[in-house]
Amino acid sequence: MGKMGKMGKMGKMGKMGKMGKMGKMEKMEKMEKLEKMEKMEKLEKMEKLEKMEKLEKMEKVHDTCTNVRCQISNYIGVQKNKMK
Repeated sequence: MGKMGKMGKMGKMGKMGKMGKMGKMEKMEKMEKLEKMEKMEKLEKMEKLEKMEKLEKMEKVHDTCTNVRCQISNYIGVQKNKMK
């Protein structure tokens, strides 16, 4: 009986230890994912800003064009709508 009791305690302790480690691992993974997400968001924002600047430049150059069916002005409009 005495031995059985000790075995039971050991088993529980072992499981608890593993659970604790699992939790830490999951937290680490979540933190890494969050950091990656933040980096991705920053990159996306930077890309959006760059695209907006390019579109504005294109618009300024293209303002002189009076052709209604012009591809470039249409493209600029579509891209701007995507940004919003």
